[in-house]
Amino acid sequence: MKCEQGQVVGLLGRNGSGKSSLMKVIFSALEAESKSIRVNGIPQTERNFFSTLKINYLPQEHFIPEYITIKQAFKLYKVDWLNLRNEFPEIEKSLNLKPRAISGGELRLIEIILILFSKSEFSLLDEPFSGLSPIMIERVVDLLGKVKACKGVIITDHLYRHVASASDVIYILINGQTRKISEMPELLKYGYISEL
Repeated sequence: MKCEQGQVVGLLGRNGSGKSSLMKVIFSALEAESKSIRVNGIPQTERNFFSTLKINYLPQEHFIPEYITIKQAFKLYKVDWLNLRNEFPEIEKSLNLKPRAISGGELRLIEIILILFSKSEFSLLDEPFSGLSPIMIERVVDLLGKVKACKGVIITDHLYRHVASASDVIYILINGQTRKISEMPELLKYGYISEL
């Protein structure tokens, strides 16, 4: 699987196929017997990966610590809230709140913003649409189109139509291998969907 800066790559696969595990391996949160991860042609080892933080990761579960405010999370991730206030005005009311005081959908949107706007060359998004309303999903898809100008993004979610609409390239993970999808009917061939 390959992802370049300026590109959104969709990763599809059935439940249990290993999509989350693959993302954790890429992010170095999970060890693998054999792996080869390169950023700009340079093999990534734990030493150079963590010293440069070229890749960041949105896990399926919420990651903002319960004891800090949203404003503190923006500061921790070095994301300037003022640059985003016009695009996401509804978040301003939550800046002084802690995660448990915010709805799950709004918290997920905030986490996506933190990952996409923090300094990294690549972002991995694992189930970003989970808990989001249809309108919020559309906003995230639009946001991916904007941020890909300065980074590469790999996204996986069971809402495959949204993944497909946001992606420049799509892969399917099947039997432990990724296969590039050229046309959506190939998803039928691989048994990922039953109809288009």
